[in-house]
Amino acid sequence: MPTIVRPATSGDLAAISALLLQDAAERAASDGDLWPLASDASQRVAKTLSVEMRNEGSNRWLVAEVAGAVEGVARLGVIPCPPIYHLAGKRVFLLYDDTIVSSSAPNGALALLVAAAEREGAALGAISYLAACAPFQRDKRRALESAGYGVVTDYLVKHSLSSGASPAGVRAAVATDVPAIVEMGAQSQEALFQANAQMWKPHPEARARFGAWMHFALTLPDRCILVHGGHDGAGFVIAQPASAFHLPLTCDRERIGLIDDFWAQDFATAKEPQGATHAGDLLKAAELEFVARGRTSAMAICPAGWRSKQDFLRAHGYRVGNTWMLKA
Repeated sequence: MPTIVRPATSGDLAAISALLLQDAAERAASDGDLWPLASDASQRVAKTLSVEMRNEGSNRWLVAEVAGAVEGVARLGVIPCPPIYHLAGKRVFLLYDDTIVSSSAPNGALALLVAAAEREGAALGAISYLAACAPFQRDKRRALESAGYGVVTDYLVKHSLSSGASPAGVRAAVATDVPAIVEMGAQSQEALFQANAQMWKPHPEARARFGAWMHFALTLPDRCILVHGGHDGAGFVIAQPASAFHLPLTCDRERIGLIDDFWAQDFATAKEPQGATHAGDLLKAAELEFVARGRTSAMAICPAGWRSKQDFLRAHGYRVGNTWMLKA
């Protein structure tokens, strides 16, 4: 029987929920600490679907149907480019983690879903295409690779977080630290650009925009900006909550802390990860911040092409938990 890809409707809710809960079980079997099942997972799925299937916002749902049965689902979003990067005002397509097919789906069903999702994204103005894929999802990765995607970002995770006293050289940032953080951010953005110029082209106004965001972030109670030492630019890290972009709907995000902006001079100068003393202090302080907020795991975003940062994180107990893939 042919596979038909179409927009999801309210009549698909039960089938989609079943697929996503089966995916949640597979994720828990792969890494239950990274993919903890939310106690209200079914309600979350139902609530999100009820909103997004009415095309409220920039997310869309598609299903793959075979002989009247839903055998696959794709959740896609078209999102603005982060303001410190440059896509000339265009938007970014994201194929969320909530994109799967059943074990009984015909060969090629996932490829059809991916292609249809991309067409939907193009119609919504996307010019850059990203897709989430966990390491255990080998069939999904093969389908994405066949469609021209390659790993661009690793989400490195650690479950046994640091304990003890916070390193003496690390403190919470204050407003007078922002100029130094902006300069460090510019160095980080250059390293990102070197890792993948397609993904991380800095915006001409990146410094001003990043500075404005740092001043605002200092007022947000759900995160902490940490700096090393005085105002000399040795390093900074932001310990923040995981967002809806980075985990599937069924996952209990409250247990996961996220490290995105993280720079230390060690990443540019240290020849051995063990020599990265400033970075090590900042990372430990971020993990302690997560523990204090009741989080049990940390996820650090790191470009696949930023080798010094990759090596550092792996030397400190992090390993790949998820990936984002970019279409070349």
